[in-house]
Amino acid sequence: MKTYEKIRAISTTYSGDRFAVAEFDKRVQIWDLASGLLRVIDTDFDFGGNRLSISPSGKYLTAWSYDKNSITTYSVDSGEMLWTRKDLKKCGTIKHFRHEVESIFVTLERQATHILSSGTGETIAKITGAQGLWGLGSQTQVVIEKHDRINLVDKDFKTVKTSPKRTFTILDSSYSTDKIFVSYSGGPLESIDLTSFESTWTSKPVGHFLDIGFNLLENKVIGIRCEYEKGSSKFLSVLDYMTGNIENEF
Repeated sequence: MKTYEKIRAISTTYSGDRFAVAEFDKRVQIWDLASGLLRVIDTDFDFGGNRLSISPSGKYLTAWSYDKNSITTYSVDSGEMLWTRKDLKKCGTIKHFRHEVESIFVTLERQATHILSSGTGETIAKITGAQGLWGLGSQTQVVIEKHDRINLVDKDFKTVKTSPKRTFTILDSSYSTDKIFVSYSGGPLESIDLTSFESTWTSKPVGHFLDIGFNLLENKVIGIRCEYEKGSSKFLSVLDYMTGNIENEF
């Protein structure tokens, strides 16, 4: 009987056609929805934090090793290692996004956040105090989370517009063509208009949403709701895009 390795991490492209899953641990499988398993790559990847990311185009895969202090990027098509950096210590998060060119957002414990070129690994910019980032799909806009605010930034990562955070930390975020949806720890799910960068609605569920996404075909916000104070099962919630009202739960 064939046995399968445990999967502990997943990263998808913007379109979702290609995705990477990490076994426990080191080996990363790369899949394509049309053709199946593309390849398996042996990496330095280890667990804890968000340390695996595939680029929006599906061309690059980046893995981080906390123990070895290395960030390494591989070609998805060939499986070869393209570059590695060992000077960026104690990484918390790596995340590919597209902003003019494909780039990588890297948070570090004792250094400013770095923006790296996906293709070469060189540092494009440094941002002090950045905690999280959401590249808005195929658009050129990028939203960055800082200590007490959410900032919409331009191509040079300078703040264009800003909005206050509702609680101390953001659990997850997603976006439609005109709005960004932000879920707060112990707080509401908020919809922010990308033009005015002002709140259009807030929805306070019982508990909070651990993960959220947006279904473009149905114009629905999807969330994993957790009643953390009661310790209950998690719920898959479907919310109205315009109001934030929960329409259905599973």
